[in-house]
Amino acid sequence: MLKQKKVKSKKITSLEACQECPAICCRDLAMIIGKPHTKEEIEDLKWQVRFDTVDIFIRQHHWYLRVKGKCMYLGKNNLCKIYADRPDKCKEHKAPNCERFGEYHEVLITTPDELVEYLDSKKRHKIKIK
Repeated sequence: MLKQKKVKSKKITSLEACQECPAICCRDLAMIIGKPHTKEEIEDLKWQVRFDTVDIFIRQHHWYLRVKGKCMYLGKNNLCKIYADRPDKCKEHKAPNCERFGEYHEVLITTPDELVEYLDSKKRHKIKIK
């Protein structure tokens, strides 16, 4: 079943948030993608979510492809081994707007059927409005 949730964020400082963090952001690779519009784009996404390490999520109307895995520089203590030289993407990723604090997506799509269901629900919604 398709999971749709509201994004929640708690008021907390970045310093507090990073203490004892399980480094969720270092375990999944999320890449922004465009919303699929053509049959080919939809078929490509359906193919991608067939892999058990891949899903799609939507946050604030932006679509993301998420690949589950772990950064090669994440230490056993959940600290970055190259913290001083970490990439800008890592520096820009800050709490409390991160994965640690509640759901960070409104929609999570994990199967081809869920993708079709979500896209169909949006088509029906547009027809009702007109």
